Amino acid sequence: MTVAIIVLAVLFLLMILGVPIAISLIIASISGFISSIYYIPLEVVPQRLITSVDSFPLLAIPFFMLTGEFMMSGSMGKRIAAFAFAAVGWVRAGLAQVSTLTSMFFAGISGSGAADTAAVGKMMIPMMESKGYDKGFAAATVASAGTIAVVIPPSIPMIVYGVTAGVSIGDLFTAGIIPGILIGLSLMMLNYWLTRKNNYSEEKGHSNSQHSGKLYMKGYWLCSCR
Repeated sequence: MTVAIIVLAVLFLLMILGVPIAISLIIASISGFISSIYYIPLEVVPQRLITSVDSFPLLAIPFFMLTGEFMMSGSMGKRIAAFAFAAVGWVRAGLAQVSTLTSMFFAGISGSGAADTAAVGKMMIPMMESKGYDKGFAAATVASAGTIAVVIPPSIPMIVYGVTAGVSIGDLFTAGIIPGILIGLSLMMLNYWLTRKNNYSEEKGHSNSQHSGKLYMKGYWLCSCR
């Protein structure tokens, strides 16, 4: 009982002083070892720290992030956006739909919602602003679409959960495919409704025909691949 009180007291004291939580937990645990009546060697602390992250499936996380960085450093990211333009750029709320669809593609590559949002936002938010979208709406569209990366495999949170809870990561990935697609389609329908409600100027001067959309996509393709 005394050891528990010491550990909690040290933990709360360090948190009040502004020490990071991870460091506070380590120091509080060490103080518990020292104050215990039983002999517990301090070598246990680094051993447990290493053992907790010594997992082969966790190696997928840095590799997913590295793959996303490789794709964004080259022209592949722009080509993915160009494909999204070809698929949905010709419909109403074209740029908003392209942002959502591009985020879905990147979600299946990086597995990180933060990396997905940063990559797509850097490319699509300035473009949406130049076409008359409100800055807040553009940012919210990209941010909300970035959350799909948590559901669509490969998902980093799914890997962490699978390793921690002992659940099959393959089953988690399989279960996230259809919900991720449904979430993306729901966001695209919401984009259509909000764009029509707010009457954004992207549609002014552009026909909703598929032919005009193809010409618009072709011009974007030529600009992005240079």
